[in-house]
Amino acid sequence: MPLMMSEEGFENDESDYHTLPRARVSHRKTGLEWFICGGWKFLCASCCDWLINICRRKKELKARTVWLGCPEKCEEKYPRNAIKNQKYNIFTFIPGVLYEQFKFFLNLYFLIVSCSQFVPALKIGYLYTYWAPLGFVLAVTMVREAVDEFRRYQRDKEMNSQLYSKLTIRGKVQVKSSDIQVGDLIIVEKVDAF
Repeated sequence: MPLMMSEEGFENDESDYHTLPRARVSHRKTGLEWFICGGWKFLCASCCDWLINICRRKKELKARTVWLGCPEKCEEKYPRNAIKNQKYNIFTFIPGVLYEQFKFFLNLYFLIVSCSQFVPALKIGYLYTYWAPLGFVLAVTMVREAVDEFRRYQRDKEMNSQLYSKLTIRGKVQVKSSDIQVGDLIIVEKVDAF
């Protein structure tokens, strides 16, 4: 069989045309169809990439000047030196303690079982047989957390009110540890804890 074909072979043989795969026409999807067919993957990937880039962004370091003995000359604002180890405040105490308790499986299980007793078809026994143990456990936990929180508050108050000697233009001045600022010169004795 010769390698070269005549032009007649192409003109007369139309069966090859039908057996060749047709070029696929790309149909551009838009709207909801695009989202369902994989657009959500693209959106999630791009959002995740954006978040990763923000988290990896390095803070630009710059030189800072601290004026010793004159903290009011510092251009940057620094946080206070106050110590705060409390977990809750007056508004977040009850929700915080309840969240901490119900994130454990058994406590959440007993809550669901207790709530199911309000449905007449699921009711077995008296309500207090379910709610009393759960309420007792929560009450004991809240009292314990309240005592711990109060002790933390007292320790923080004690540490923040501890006196230190600060060197100023007028000489030594006694200041509370919570009032110490960046740039203050503090005289530390052997017995002082810092």
